[in-house]
Amino acid sequence: MKLLKANNKWAALAGPGGFNDPDMLEVGVKRAAEFGPMMTRSEQLSHFALWALMKSPLLIGADIRADHGFHQWELDILLDEEIIAVNQ
Repeated sequence: MKLLKANNKWAALAGPGGFNDPDMLEVGVKRAAEFGPMMTRSEQLSHFALWALMKSPLLIGADIRADHGFHQWELDILLDEEIIAVNQ
């Protein structure tokens, strides 16, 4: 939520040639033990929706290969047309 609040002051400047970039989009990211557990499904959906609302670049920061543990529900989040439409 800190990133959302900090990024909000720049929202009016987002557009062609300049986009807000709060940090890495973490849908599907498997975390190492020192960084804590992977986000839940609800947390990942919320995370993706917030990045879309902030008009941030929706660049996938995870290894999306199934043999690396990427789940179908994570792919479904990344392909959600309604959320993507908010961002575009």
